[in-house]
Amino acid sequence: GEVQAMLAMASFEGAQSVALLSGLRPSGETDLYGDTFSSWFPFYAPAFGFEENHIYVAAYPQVGDACREPLRELLAKNPDILFATPSVKSEIRCIAEEFQAYKTTHPDNTTQLLFGDRGYNENLLTQIRNGPESIEGITLGPDPTSGFEAAYRSRFSVANVPSYAANLYD
Repeated sequence: GEVQAMLAMASFEGAQSVALLSGLRPSGETDLYGDTFSSWFPFYAPAFGFEENHIYVAAYPQVGDACREPLRELLAKNPDILFATPSVKSEIRCIAEEFQAYKTTHPDNTTQLLFGDRGYNENLLTQIRNGPESIEGITLGPDPTSGFEAAYRSRFSVANVPSYAANLYD
């Protein structure tokens, strides 16, 4: 899954420490999307060579700018890579803006921020991208040589294959 892809990428990049920031519902209940990451990230990380004392996980209530404090706490640990798994646009903006503000006031911090698949919103990222730090992410992608996209477009008479199509999961 995506957690394994995140950790494999971090390991391949030579990261020694990793962090995850995910959301909680305003009621304090876990957000199913965020919970998936916060449950599996610390479980899989050792299998990718990360020592337990170099694996950091934090969550924030999905209300207003509640992402800011947990994000600052993770950044203070200066992990090599911090993965963020926001669920909605307001969280993407909150995380991106706070990350850029923190990096401006802490120039020695070397953390790289990577959003999970829901963090990819081209229009929003274009608006935010003008900060001092680049914003990156990972998402599922189909094998371009499979022929699935052409077959799907032809079969359903659509210009684009939706993000939930089988080519990403099969």
